[in-house]
Amino acid sequence: MTLRKRLQNREKIFGCFQNIPAPEATEAAAFAGLDFVIIDLEHAFIDDSCLGAIIRAAESTGIFPVVRLPSIDKPRIGKILDIGASGIVIPHVHSEEEARFIVSATRYPPDGERSAAGLRTSGYGRKKHIAELVGPNAHHPTIIAMIEDKIGLKEAEKIMAVEGIDAILLGTADLSMDMEVPGESSHPDILAKVAEISRKAETRGISVGVPVITGEQANTAFEKGATFVTTSDIYTLIGGLEQFLSDTRTTNC
Repeated sequence: MTLRKRLQNREKIFGCFQNIPAPEATEAAAFAGLDFVIIDLEHAFIDDSCLGAIIRAAESTGIFPVVRLPSIDKPRIGKILDIGASGIVIPHVHSEEEARFIVSATRYPPDGERSAAGLRTSGYGRKKHIAELVGPNAHHPTIIAMIEDKIGLKEAEKIMAVEGIDAILLGTADLSMDMEVPGESSHPDILAKVAEISRKAETRGISVGVPVITGEQANTAFEKGATFVTTSDIYTLIGGLEQFLSDTRTTNC
């Protein structure tokens, strides 16, 4: 089953932001049992050659490779999908118009404006004929729109209503800055917004995700109505090493 279908079914699923520019990190996420990675091109230093290796590692280990772009960029969206990404995450989506533009950038004419090319997603023209890329049976990539500020919150219902938007990911770090509780992603006001957006999303039949660091934060997000969570490879690595050192020092004291 595709990631897009699982999000549409509002399944409880688990992902990880990948900031480490190495396919081994992707494989580790897959072997740990995560459902998807979000390869972060907004904040991490990952070039296209490394991105291709990461996507191939994801495909070989059965984990969905999703890419967060730095901005709404139609040519870049097409290129990322041509490389083989299962879907995209777009930060700071503010309006219905932006959401429609994003969907159009992922779909071929007549449904959108994506440029067609016989690259690896079609088996270099050998696995799929170009005619299979369009029409009612065409496979569309996953589209996750990030809402990260008060403008996005205000327009959330209109963004959700755009056909082709599969999920909302609440960027609680930036949201905490805009709501004047910087760094407090678990602040009651933030959690109230998680609950509010989750209720609205449920009526639309789409998923809502929340970035988390700890299992406790994940459980709270699910309690508030989120259907998926995303942790971080860097923070998980730091947390695991800190726990190792704490356990070792405790044992040897």
